Amino acid sequence: MLDQERGSPHVAIKLGHLIYHAERPTSIQIMHCQKDKISMFTNQQVYDLSNTVWNEVPAAYGIFNRQMQIIYIGQTDNLKRRMAEHQCNLLHCMHRYGPTYVLAEVIYNEATRCARERELILAYRPPCNQR
Repeated sequence: MLDQERGSPHVAIKLGHLIYHAERPTSIQIMHCQKDKISMFTNQQVYDLSNTVWNEVPAAYGIFNRQMQIIYIGQTDNLKRRMAEHQCNLLHCMHRYGPTYVLAEVIYNEATRCARERELILAYRPPCNQR
């Protein structure tokens, strides 16, 4: 959603909760044929993992590779910190699959966030969430 009144491209999701802050949108346009790959996410705005300045918000999230295949699902009380941890931890399983994009849903209640994470893991069965 662009803030067209001020002419600046600030991006926000529903209810004004910011996933990230940037001067220009870093969201990615995905092809219609890929929409089914993200259909379980309520926020279907796709963000670039390495070129997004994340906000400190609680969220459930999914990490995808370049082909929009989900490779990891997680939840956190601080999306900014967690994305930095993922990028620094090169031993994490997801780095074998080429993590490229992120979808995130802001969820303030911890129990709801954990339940949402479990729901998404069961639905998508990402390789890096398998034990």
